[in-house]
Amino acid sequence: MMTHNSLSRWSGALGVCAVVAIVRPAHADPRAVVELFTSQGCSSCPAADKVLGELAKDPNVIALSLPIDYWDYLGWKDTLADSRFTARQKAYSHARGDRDVYTPQLIVNGSAHVIGSDRGQIDGAIDTTRKNDGVMSVPVSMTLSGKQINVSVAASKAPA
Repeated sequence: MMTHNSLSRWSGALGVCAVVAIVRPAHADPRAVVELFTSQGCSSCPAADKVLGELAKDPNVIALSLPIDYWDYLGWKDTLADSRFTARQKAYSHARGDRDVYTPQLIVNGSAHVIGSDRGQIDGAIDTTRKNDGVMSVPVSMTLSGKQINVSVAASKAPA
């Protein structure tokens, strides 16, 4: 999904990198991070990819597309998939204490999961998760260096 000429790299707590084509105005106040777990082999994913593209146009939403690799066993390899994205999706499931891992799955603010093509559920999850303590509390900074955007995510120790 290319909406601007600049590419940025986002690095999460699991060491996962995803290419994101988003340029934020200086006044943007992120209200949501949405992560779409998708696959080229998923017949329901194109609709979710389209919704993610719409979400990415909102300067207050950080939208990530994370192609997973667990459908590769069906006979052809997803050329965009990365096992680290699959691990990230499974880590979310483990943290929630469920087995809900599917495509197109969209994780909102690291906590809620919804079907990636259901805009109503996504908007509801954004509103709900914004009210939770700790959501969007990870310090993120972005700097522009020429045509490159550098994104830094600060990790902090969990409270004892």
